[in-house]
Amino acid sequence: GKVVRDLVCSEDSNSEVDRNVVVRGSGNIVEVQVTAEGMSVSRQTMDGMLDLAAQGIGEIVDYQKRLLLDRLK
Repeated sequence: GKVVRDLVCSEDSNSEVDRNVVVRGSGNIVEVQVTAEGMSVSRQTMDGMLDLAAQGIGEIVDYQKRLLLDRLK
């Protein structure tokens, strides 16, 4: 299947693999949880999932920083 992030509930309930990733603002990984639903996951796919998660988390951190800076002005 295709590696995606930020699924809505109906998409998430039909996914082949579920993963949760926790990353600090520094980019260091705190936690990775992956559950494959009836299939295995290749190392290449896992690396792609981590890259996509890191990108999304980076976008969230940047957004939060902008919001905080705007409030401090």
